Amino acid sequence: MPTVGTIVITPEGKGTIIDTYTLLEMVKVKVRLDDDTEELFNHKIDEIIITNERDPQYAQEVEDVEEDFDNLE
Repeated sequence: MPTVGTIVITPEGKGTIIDTYTLLEMVKVKVRLDDDTEELFNHKIDEIIITNERDPQYAQEVEDVEEDFDNLE
């Protein structure tokens, strides 16, 4: 299951995963459309192509959460 911030290819275009639904095996993807607007789409995992790319905005958020978690210990 890809994580939040992973860049994927959907039928609508390239986008970033913003939420995951593990039990449903689905993800919510934010896609920038040709008219330069952004739209949200839900897709089953087998409908998308997962890349090795990460959205830097989400990568920083994950690092911040991990740092906060480490500070709790």
